[in-house]
Amino acid sequence: HTKMVRFKNRYFLVELRFQDDLKHKGLSSITPKSLAHDVRQAMKAFFGDYGLATVQNSLSVKYLNVMTQRAIIRCCRAQHQFIRSVLTMMSSVNGTRCAIHVLHVSGTIRSSQKYLIKDNQRIIEDLIRHAKTADERAELHQAYKKTVKLKP
Repeated sequence: HTKMVRFKNRYFLVELRFQDDLKHKGLSSITPKSLAHDVRQAMKAFFGDYGLATVQNSLSVKYLNVMTQRAIIRCCRAQHQFIRSVLTMMSSVNGTRCAIHVLHVSGTIRSSQKYLIKDNQRIIEDLIRHAKTADERAELHQAYKKTVKLKP
């Protein structure tokens, strides 16, 4: 009689920091599939075929928002240190120069989603403080109310 063992993952919440002049050029072409492909290619470049083989099946992009420049990347727990190092060494995504910063690492996607909501609320609060017109402020308040209502 064998027991089923659950597959243990790690979820990385990352920020994609694009160069200012390239911020809006070509971002719409970045997809979860293309980001995962680029991470796999970087894994092969830095750790060779062995590195690529260790993450080939477990690596996936669960969430990507190019407007907020945030993504959630899943990998198996055993290889999460490899992935973290590759993410920090990557210098481009889909041919667009950018740096990837790991904001949060967790064992569940729910924990990453909670952190993402808090991060989005902080960003919107900063935008509200720096809004130039009352209309901008009102629009941002509406966006903030929507994020407060979200429960992952």
